[in-house]
Order: sequence, then C-alpha cells, then structure tokens
Amino acid sequence: MSVDAVVIEVIRNGLLAVTEEMKTNLMRTAYNTIIYEVLDFTVGVFTPKGETVSIGLGLPSFIRGMSNTVKAKIAKLGLENIHPGDILITNDAYTTGSHLNHITLTMPVFHDEQLIAFTCCMAHWLDVGGSVTTVTTDIYQEGLQIPILKYRSAGQVNQDLLDIIALNVRTPELALGDLRAQVTALICGERRLLE
Repeated sequence: MSVDAVVIEVIRNGLLAVTEEMKTNLMRTAYNTIIYEVLDFTVGVFTPKGETVSIGLGLPSFIRGMSNTVKAKIAKLGLENIHPGDILITNDAYTTGSHLNHITLTMPVFHDEQLIAFTCCMAHWLDVGGSVTTVTTDIYQEGLQIPILKYRSAGQVNQDLLDIIALNVRTPELALGDLRAQVTALICGERRLLE
C-alpha cells in the first residue's frame, strides 16, 4: 500500500486545526482567568480506544492524564454504553493523575452510527469546594469528587449532577460557566471532525 505524503500532511494539519479551534473556543468562553489567561487546560482528539490523535496544548502536563482518563471512561462504561449525545465527566484524581480542580469532559464522535473518535477537554476550575484556609491532609478535604459519570446522556443533561456541583462550590456561576465552555469546546471538535 502506498501512502501519499501530501494527503498525510493535509489530514495531520486538519486534525491540528480541530484541536486549535477547540482550544480557542474554550479560551473565549471560559469564565475564569486560570483557563483563558494562565492556559490551565488542554483539549484533544482521541481514537475509539482512547489513544491520542491531536492535542491543543494549554498545559503539556495534561497530555498523558487525558489519554488515561479517556481509556478509564471507556473501561468503566464500556463502548456499548457510550452513545451519540453523551458527555462523560470526572475529576477523580486517581484516574486523571491530577488534582480535583481539573475537570475532564469527554464526548464520543459518531459518523454513520459508528464511533470514530472522542473529543476531550481537561480544565482547571477555580473552586470545587473543600478547604481554603488550611493544608489538606486527605483528598476528602480537597473538595467535590466526581466519579466517571455521564454529564449528558443521549443529549439530556444530568440535572441532578449539576445541582450537586452547584451546591458544593462557592461560585456556582463560574463553575457551571466553565462547564458550559468545556462542552462548547467538545462540540466544536465534534463538528470539525465530522466536516
């Protein structure tokens, strides 16, 4: 089989453009300066097995954690239970390899009813509850822990989860605003991949 170097470069640059646009959308719609000025986030596109395809860098240290997180979500839910319109969420430190402020959203991308990729976004929220005045001695003091769940199932938002998040953070308007910004980045990635 011969491979056309020009086609490869067109595809490679197209995938990079997808993640760069995801990155730009997140930065322009985020509510907190840690995301849009400090760039404490990363977005990416992953294979149906969770392998990295393209990264729009914010913080390079997220690269390995994002792929591992996508793979953990697949392992937890099973590909047969991941459907169009789903968005998976977690901030589990033992899954993401980071602290609880780093919320990771993952969205499956389907074409002709076949899973072709995942878009993913890990971003730092200003507040997830927990102690602000002392050094923490265990993870329970660090704030709200979100296991691997569906934030959105077949397009329907899990309102119970949103209510739990809003009740456990000091500035729910910022947290939920950043959540919506991350969703915007995922949807942008899905749209561009399908194009």
